[in-house]
Amino acid sequence: MPPYKQVTKDYMKDVLQGKKKLLKMHQVRFINAPLFDEISVKNLYDDVKQQPLVRDYFPDELPKGCQCDRGYFYNVWNTMYPEQVKETIEHANKMRYTISDDKARENAITITDEWEQELKSMPFVSK
Repeated sequence: MPPYKQVTKDYMKDVLQGKKKLLKMHQVRFINAPLFDEISVKNLYDDVKQQPLVRDYFPDELPKGCQCDRGYFYNVWNTMYPEQVKETIEHANKMRYTISDDKARENAITITDEWEQELKSMPFVSK
């Protein structure tokens, strides 16, 4: 599994010399992360790359204009730190799919006690 589509000879040289590592396919804990901007490779790569267990699986520098392959990035990270990946994705989902208190207040309708009593006195049938 190369870290980006066009593997440079320098990265492969580092792997063969023991400076960098590659995972065997049977070792990989595969994951299909959602395509959210908040958890894009571009946003997370520098922080994740600094962690001790994944450091050896990413090149020190990527060729100009290249970005780490998304599948490779998440699969390596999930193999080494599955709880971190799970928490990151759950946090992104939570932030994306929950309404903030301000938005909830903005959409809320306040009614008088009189109208509340009137509405409660009517039969309600859900359809």
